[in-house]
Amino acid sequence: MTNLPAEIVERFYLTLNGDIPIEAFEKWLYADRTLEQYLNPDDYLDLISLGFKKSGAKYELWKLLKKHIDLADFETYKLRNLLQEARLKTERLPQVLVAFYELYCDGYYFLQQLAIGYGLAIQVPQVENTTAETWDELNAMEKKALLKSLEQGLDDEVDLVLGWLESGKIKLTGEIDEMGRYMYDDFRTQGDRD
Repeated sequence: MTNLPAEIVERFYLTLNGDIPIEAFEKWLYADRTLEQYLNPDDYLDLISLGFKKSGAKYELWKLLKKHIDLADFETYKLRNLLQEARLKTERLPQVLVAFYELYCDGYYFLQQLAIGYGLAIQVPQVENTTAETWDELNAMEKKALLKSLEQGLDDEVDLVLGWLESGKIKLTGEIDEMGRYMYDDFRTQGDRD
């Protein structure tokens, strides 16, 4: 891993997370030569010679950039962003809650309350007087009512997980085990887990 300035790491994270389009990253790469002084010549050459417009460019860029970031920090960054977005209750709240469920299913078991209590409620909605089996089958009023019913306690659950991340009680490793599950170190007390 390369020791990069925070603003470059942030740009890498935003690009890898899809918040900065690959085209914008390419323009920045060619316009701002700051990165050249931090990467070894071979790595910099690999980056500037990447065919950004060809098929598979995102995957190739991921492979090149991940050599220069801390994957544990990147995973923590992504999870924090999801938690912050849940707290803000943006229009993407249903997708964010489902993302918690998917992350839980993929190994982040410390997200159980957010996953089962909120994400699963969106994934498989149990709304009275409807035959809808998915979020997309709900009408606008049903969606609004379901989200309203989930407001109680959501901020507390989000704050709890953010607290675990910030205190170091949960440390994401950026690694995946042989079963394809995300790995993390859990330093919570039994009381924190209950």
